[in-house]
Amino acid sequence: MTRVRVAASILIGLTLAVCAEPALARPPWDQLSEAAVAPPPIVVPPMPPPRPPHRRPPPCPWHPWHRPAMPEAPRGRLTLMTRPFAEVTIDGRLVGHTPLVGFHLDPGTHVVVVRASCGTVRRHVDITPATDIQLSLRLCGLSP
Repeated sequence: MTRVRVAASILIGLTLAVCAEPALARPPWDQLSEAAVAPPPIVVPPMPPPRPPHRRPPPCPWHPWHRPAMPEAPRGRLTLMTRPFAEVTIDGRLVGHTPLVGFHLDPGTHVVVVRASCGTVRRHVDITPATDIQLSLRLCGLSP
């Protein structure tokens, strides 16, 4: 038991000796000065200049969707009645069957061909802007 008392007294003596000296009692990280502990200064990079606003490129004149829309010229209308009902072709394009009411056409001269079971009739029709042309044809009983 004496050995235990000796060891305990040595331990107590060492503890008191260490605690008595303030330099030894503090851990090493507490001994650093405030200048050494200060964080490095934060360097902020300068802001880049602001971007210019987005602008659309100028329109390409050779693309049809970039060309400005042309105001539509006034068109004329054709109303065609036949007896009997017939197939109607205007300027070589089949447009339907009679009665053809209010069919829009560009101004100018157009070739109207009407075909029925009993015959075919060909007419040249002059269309003027914003006018209505009415044409009535009797196809049966005509000589070819």
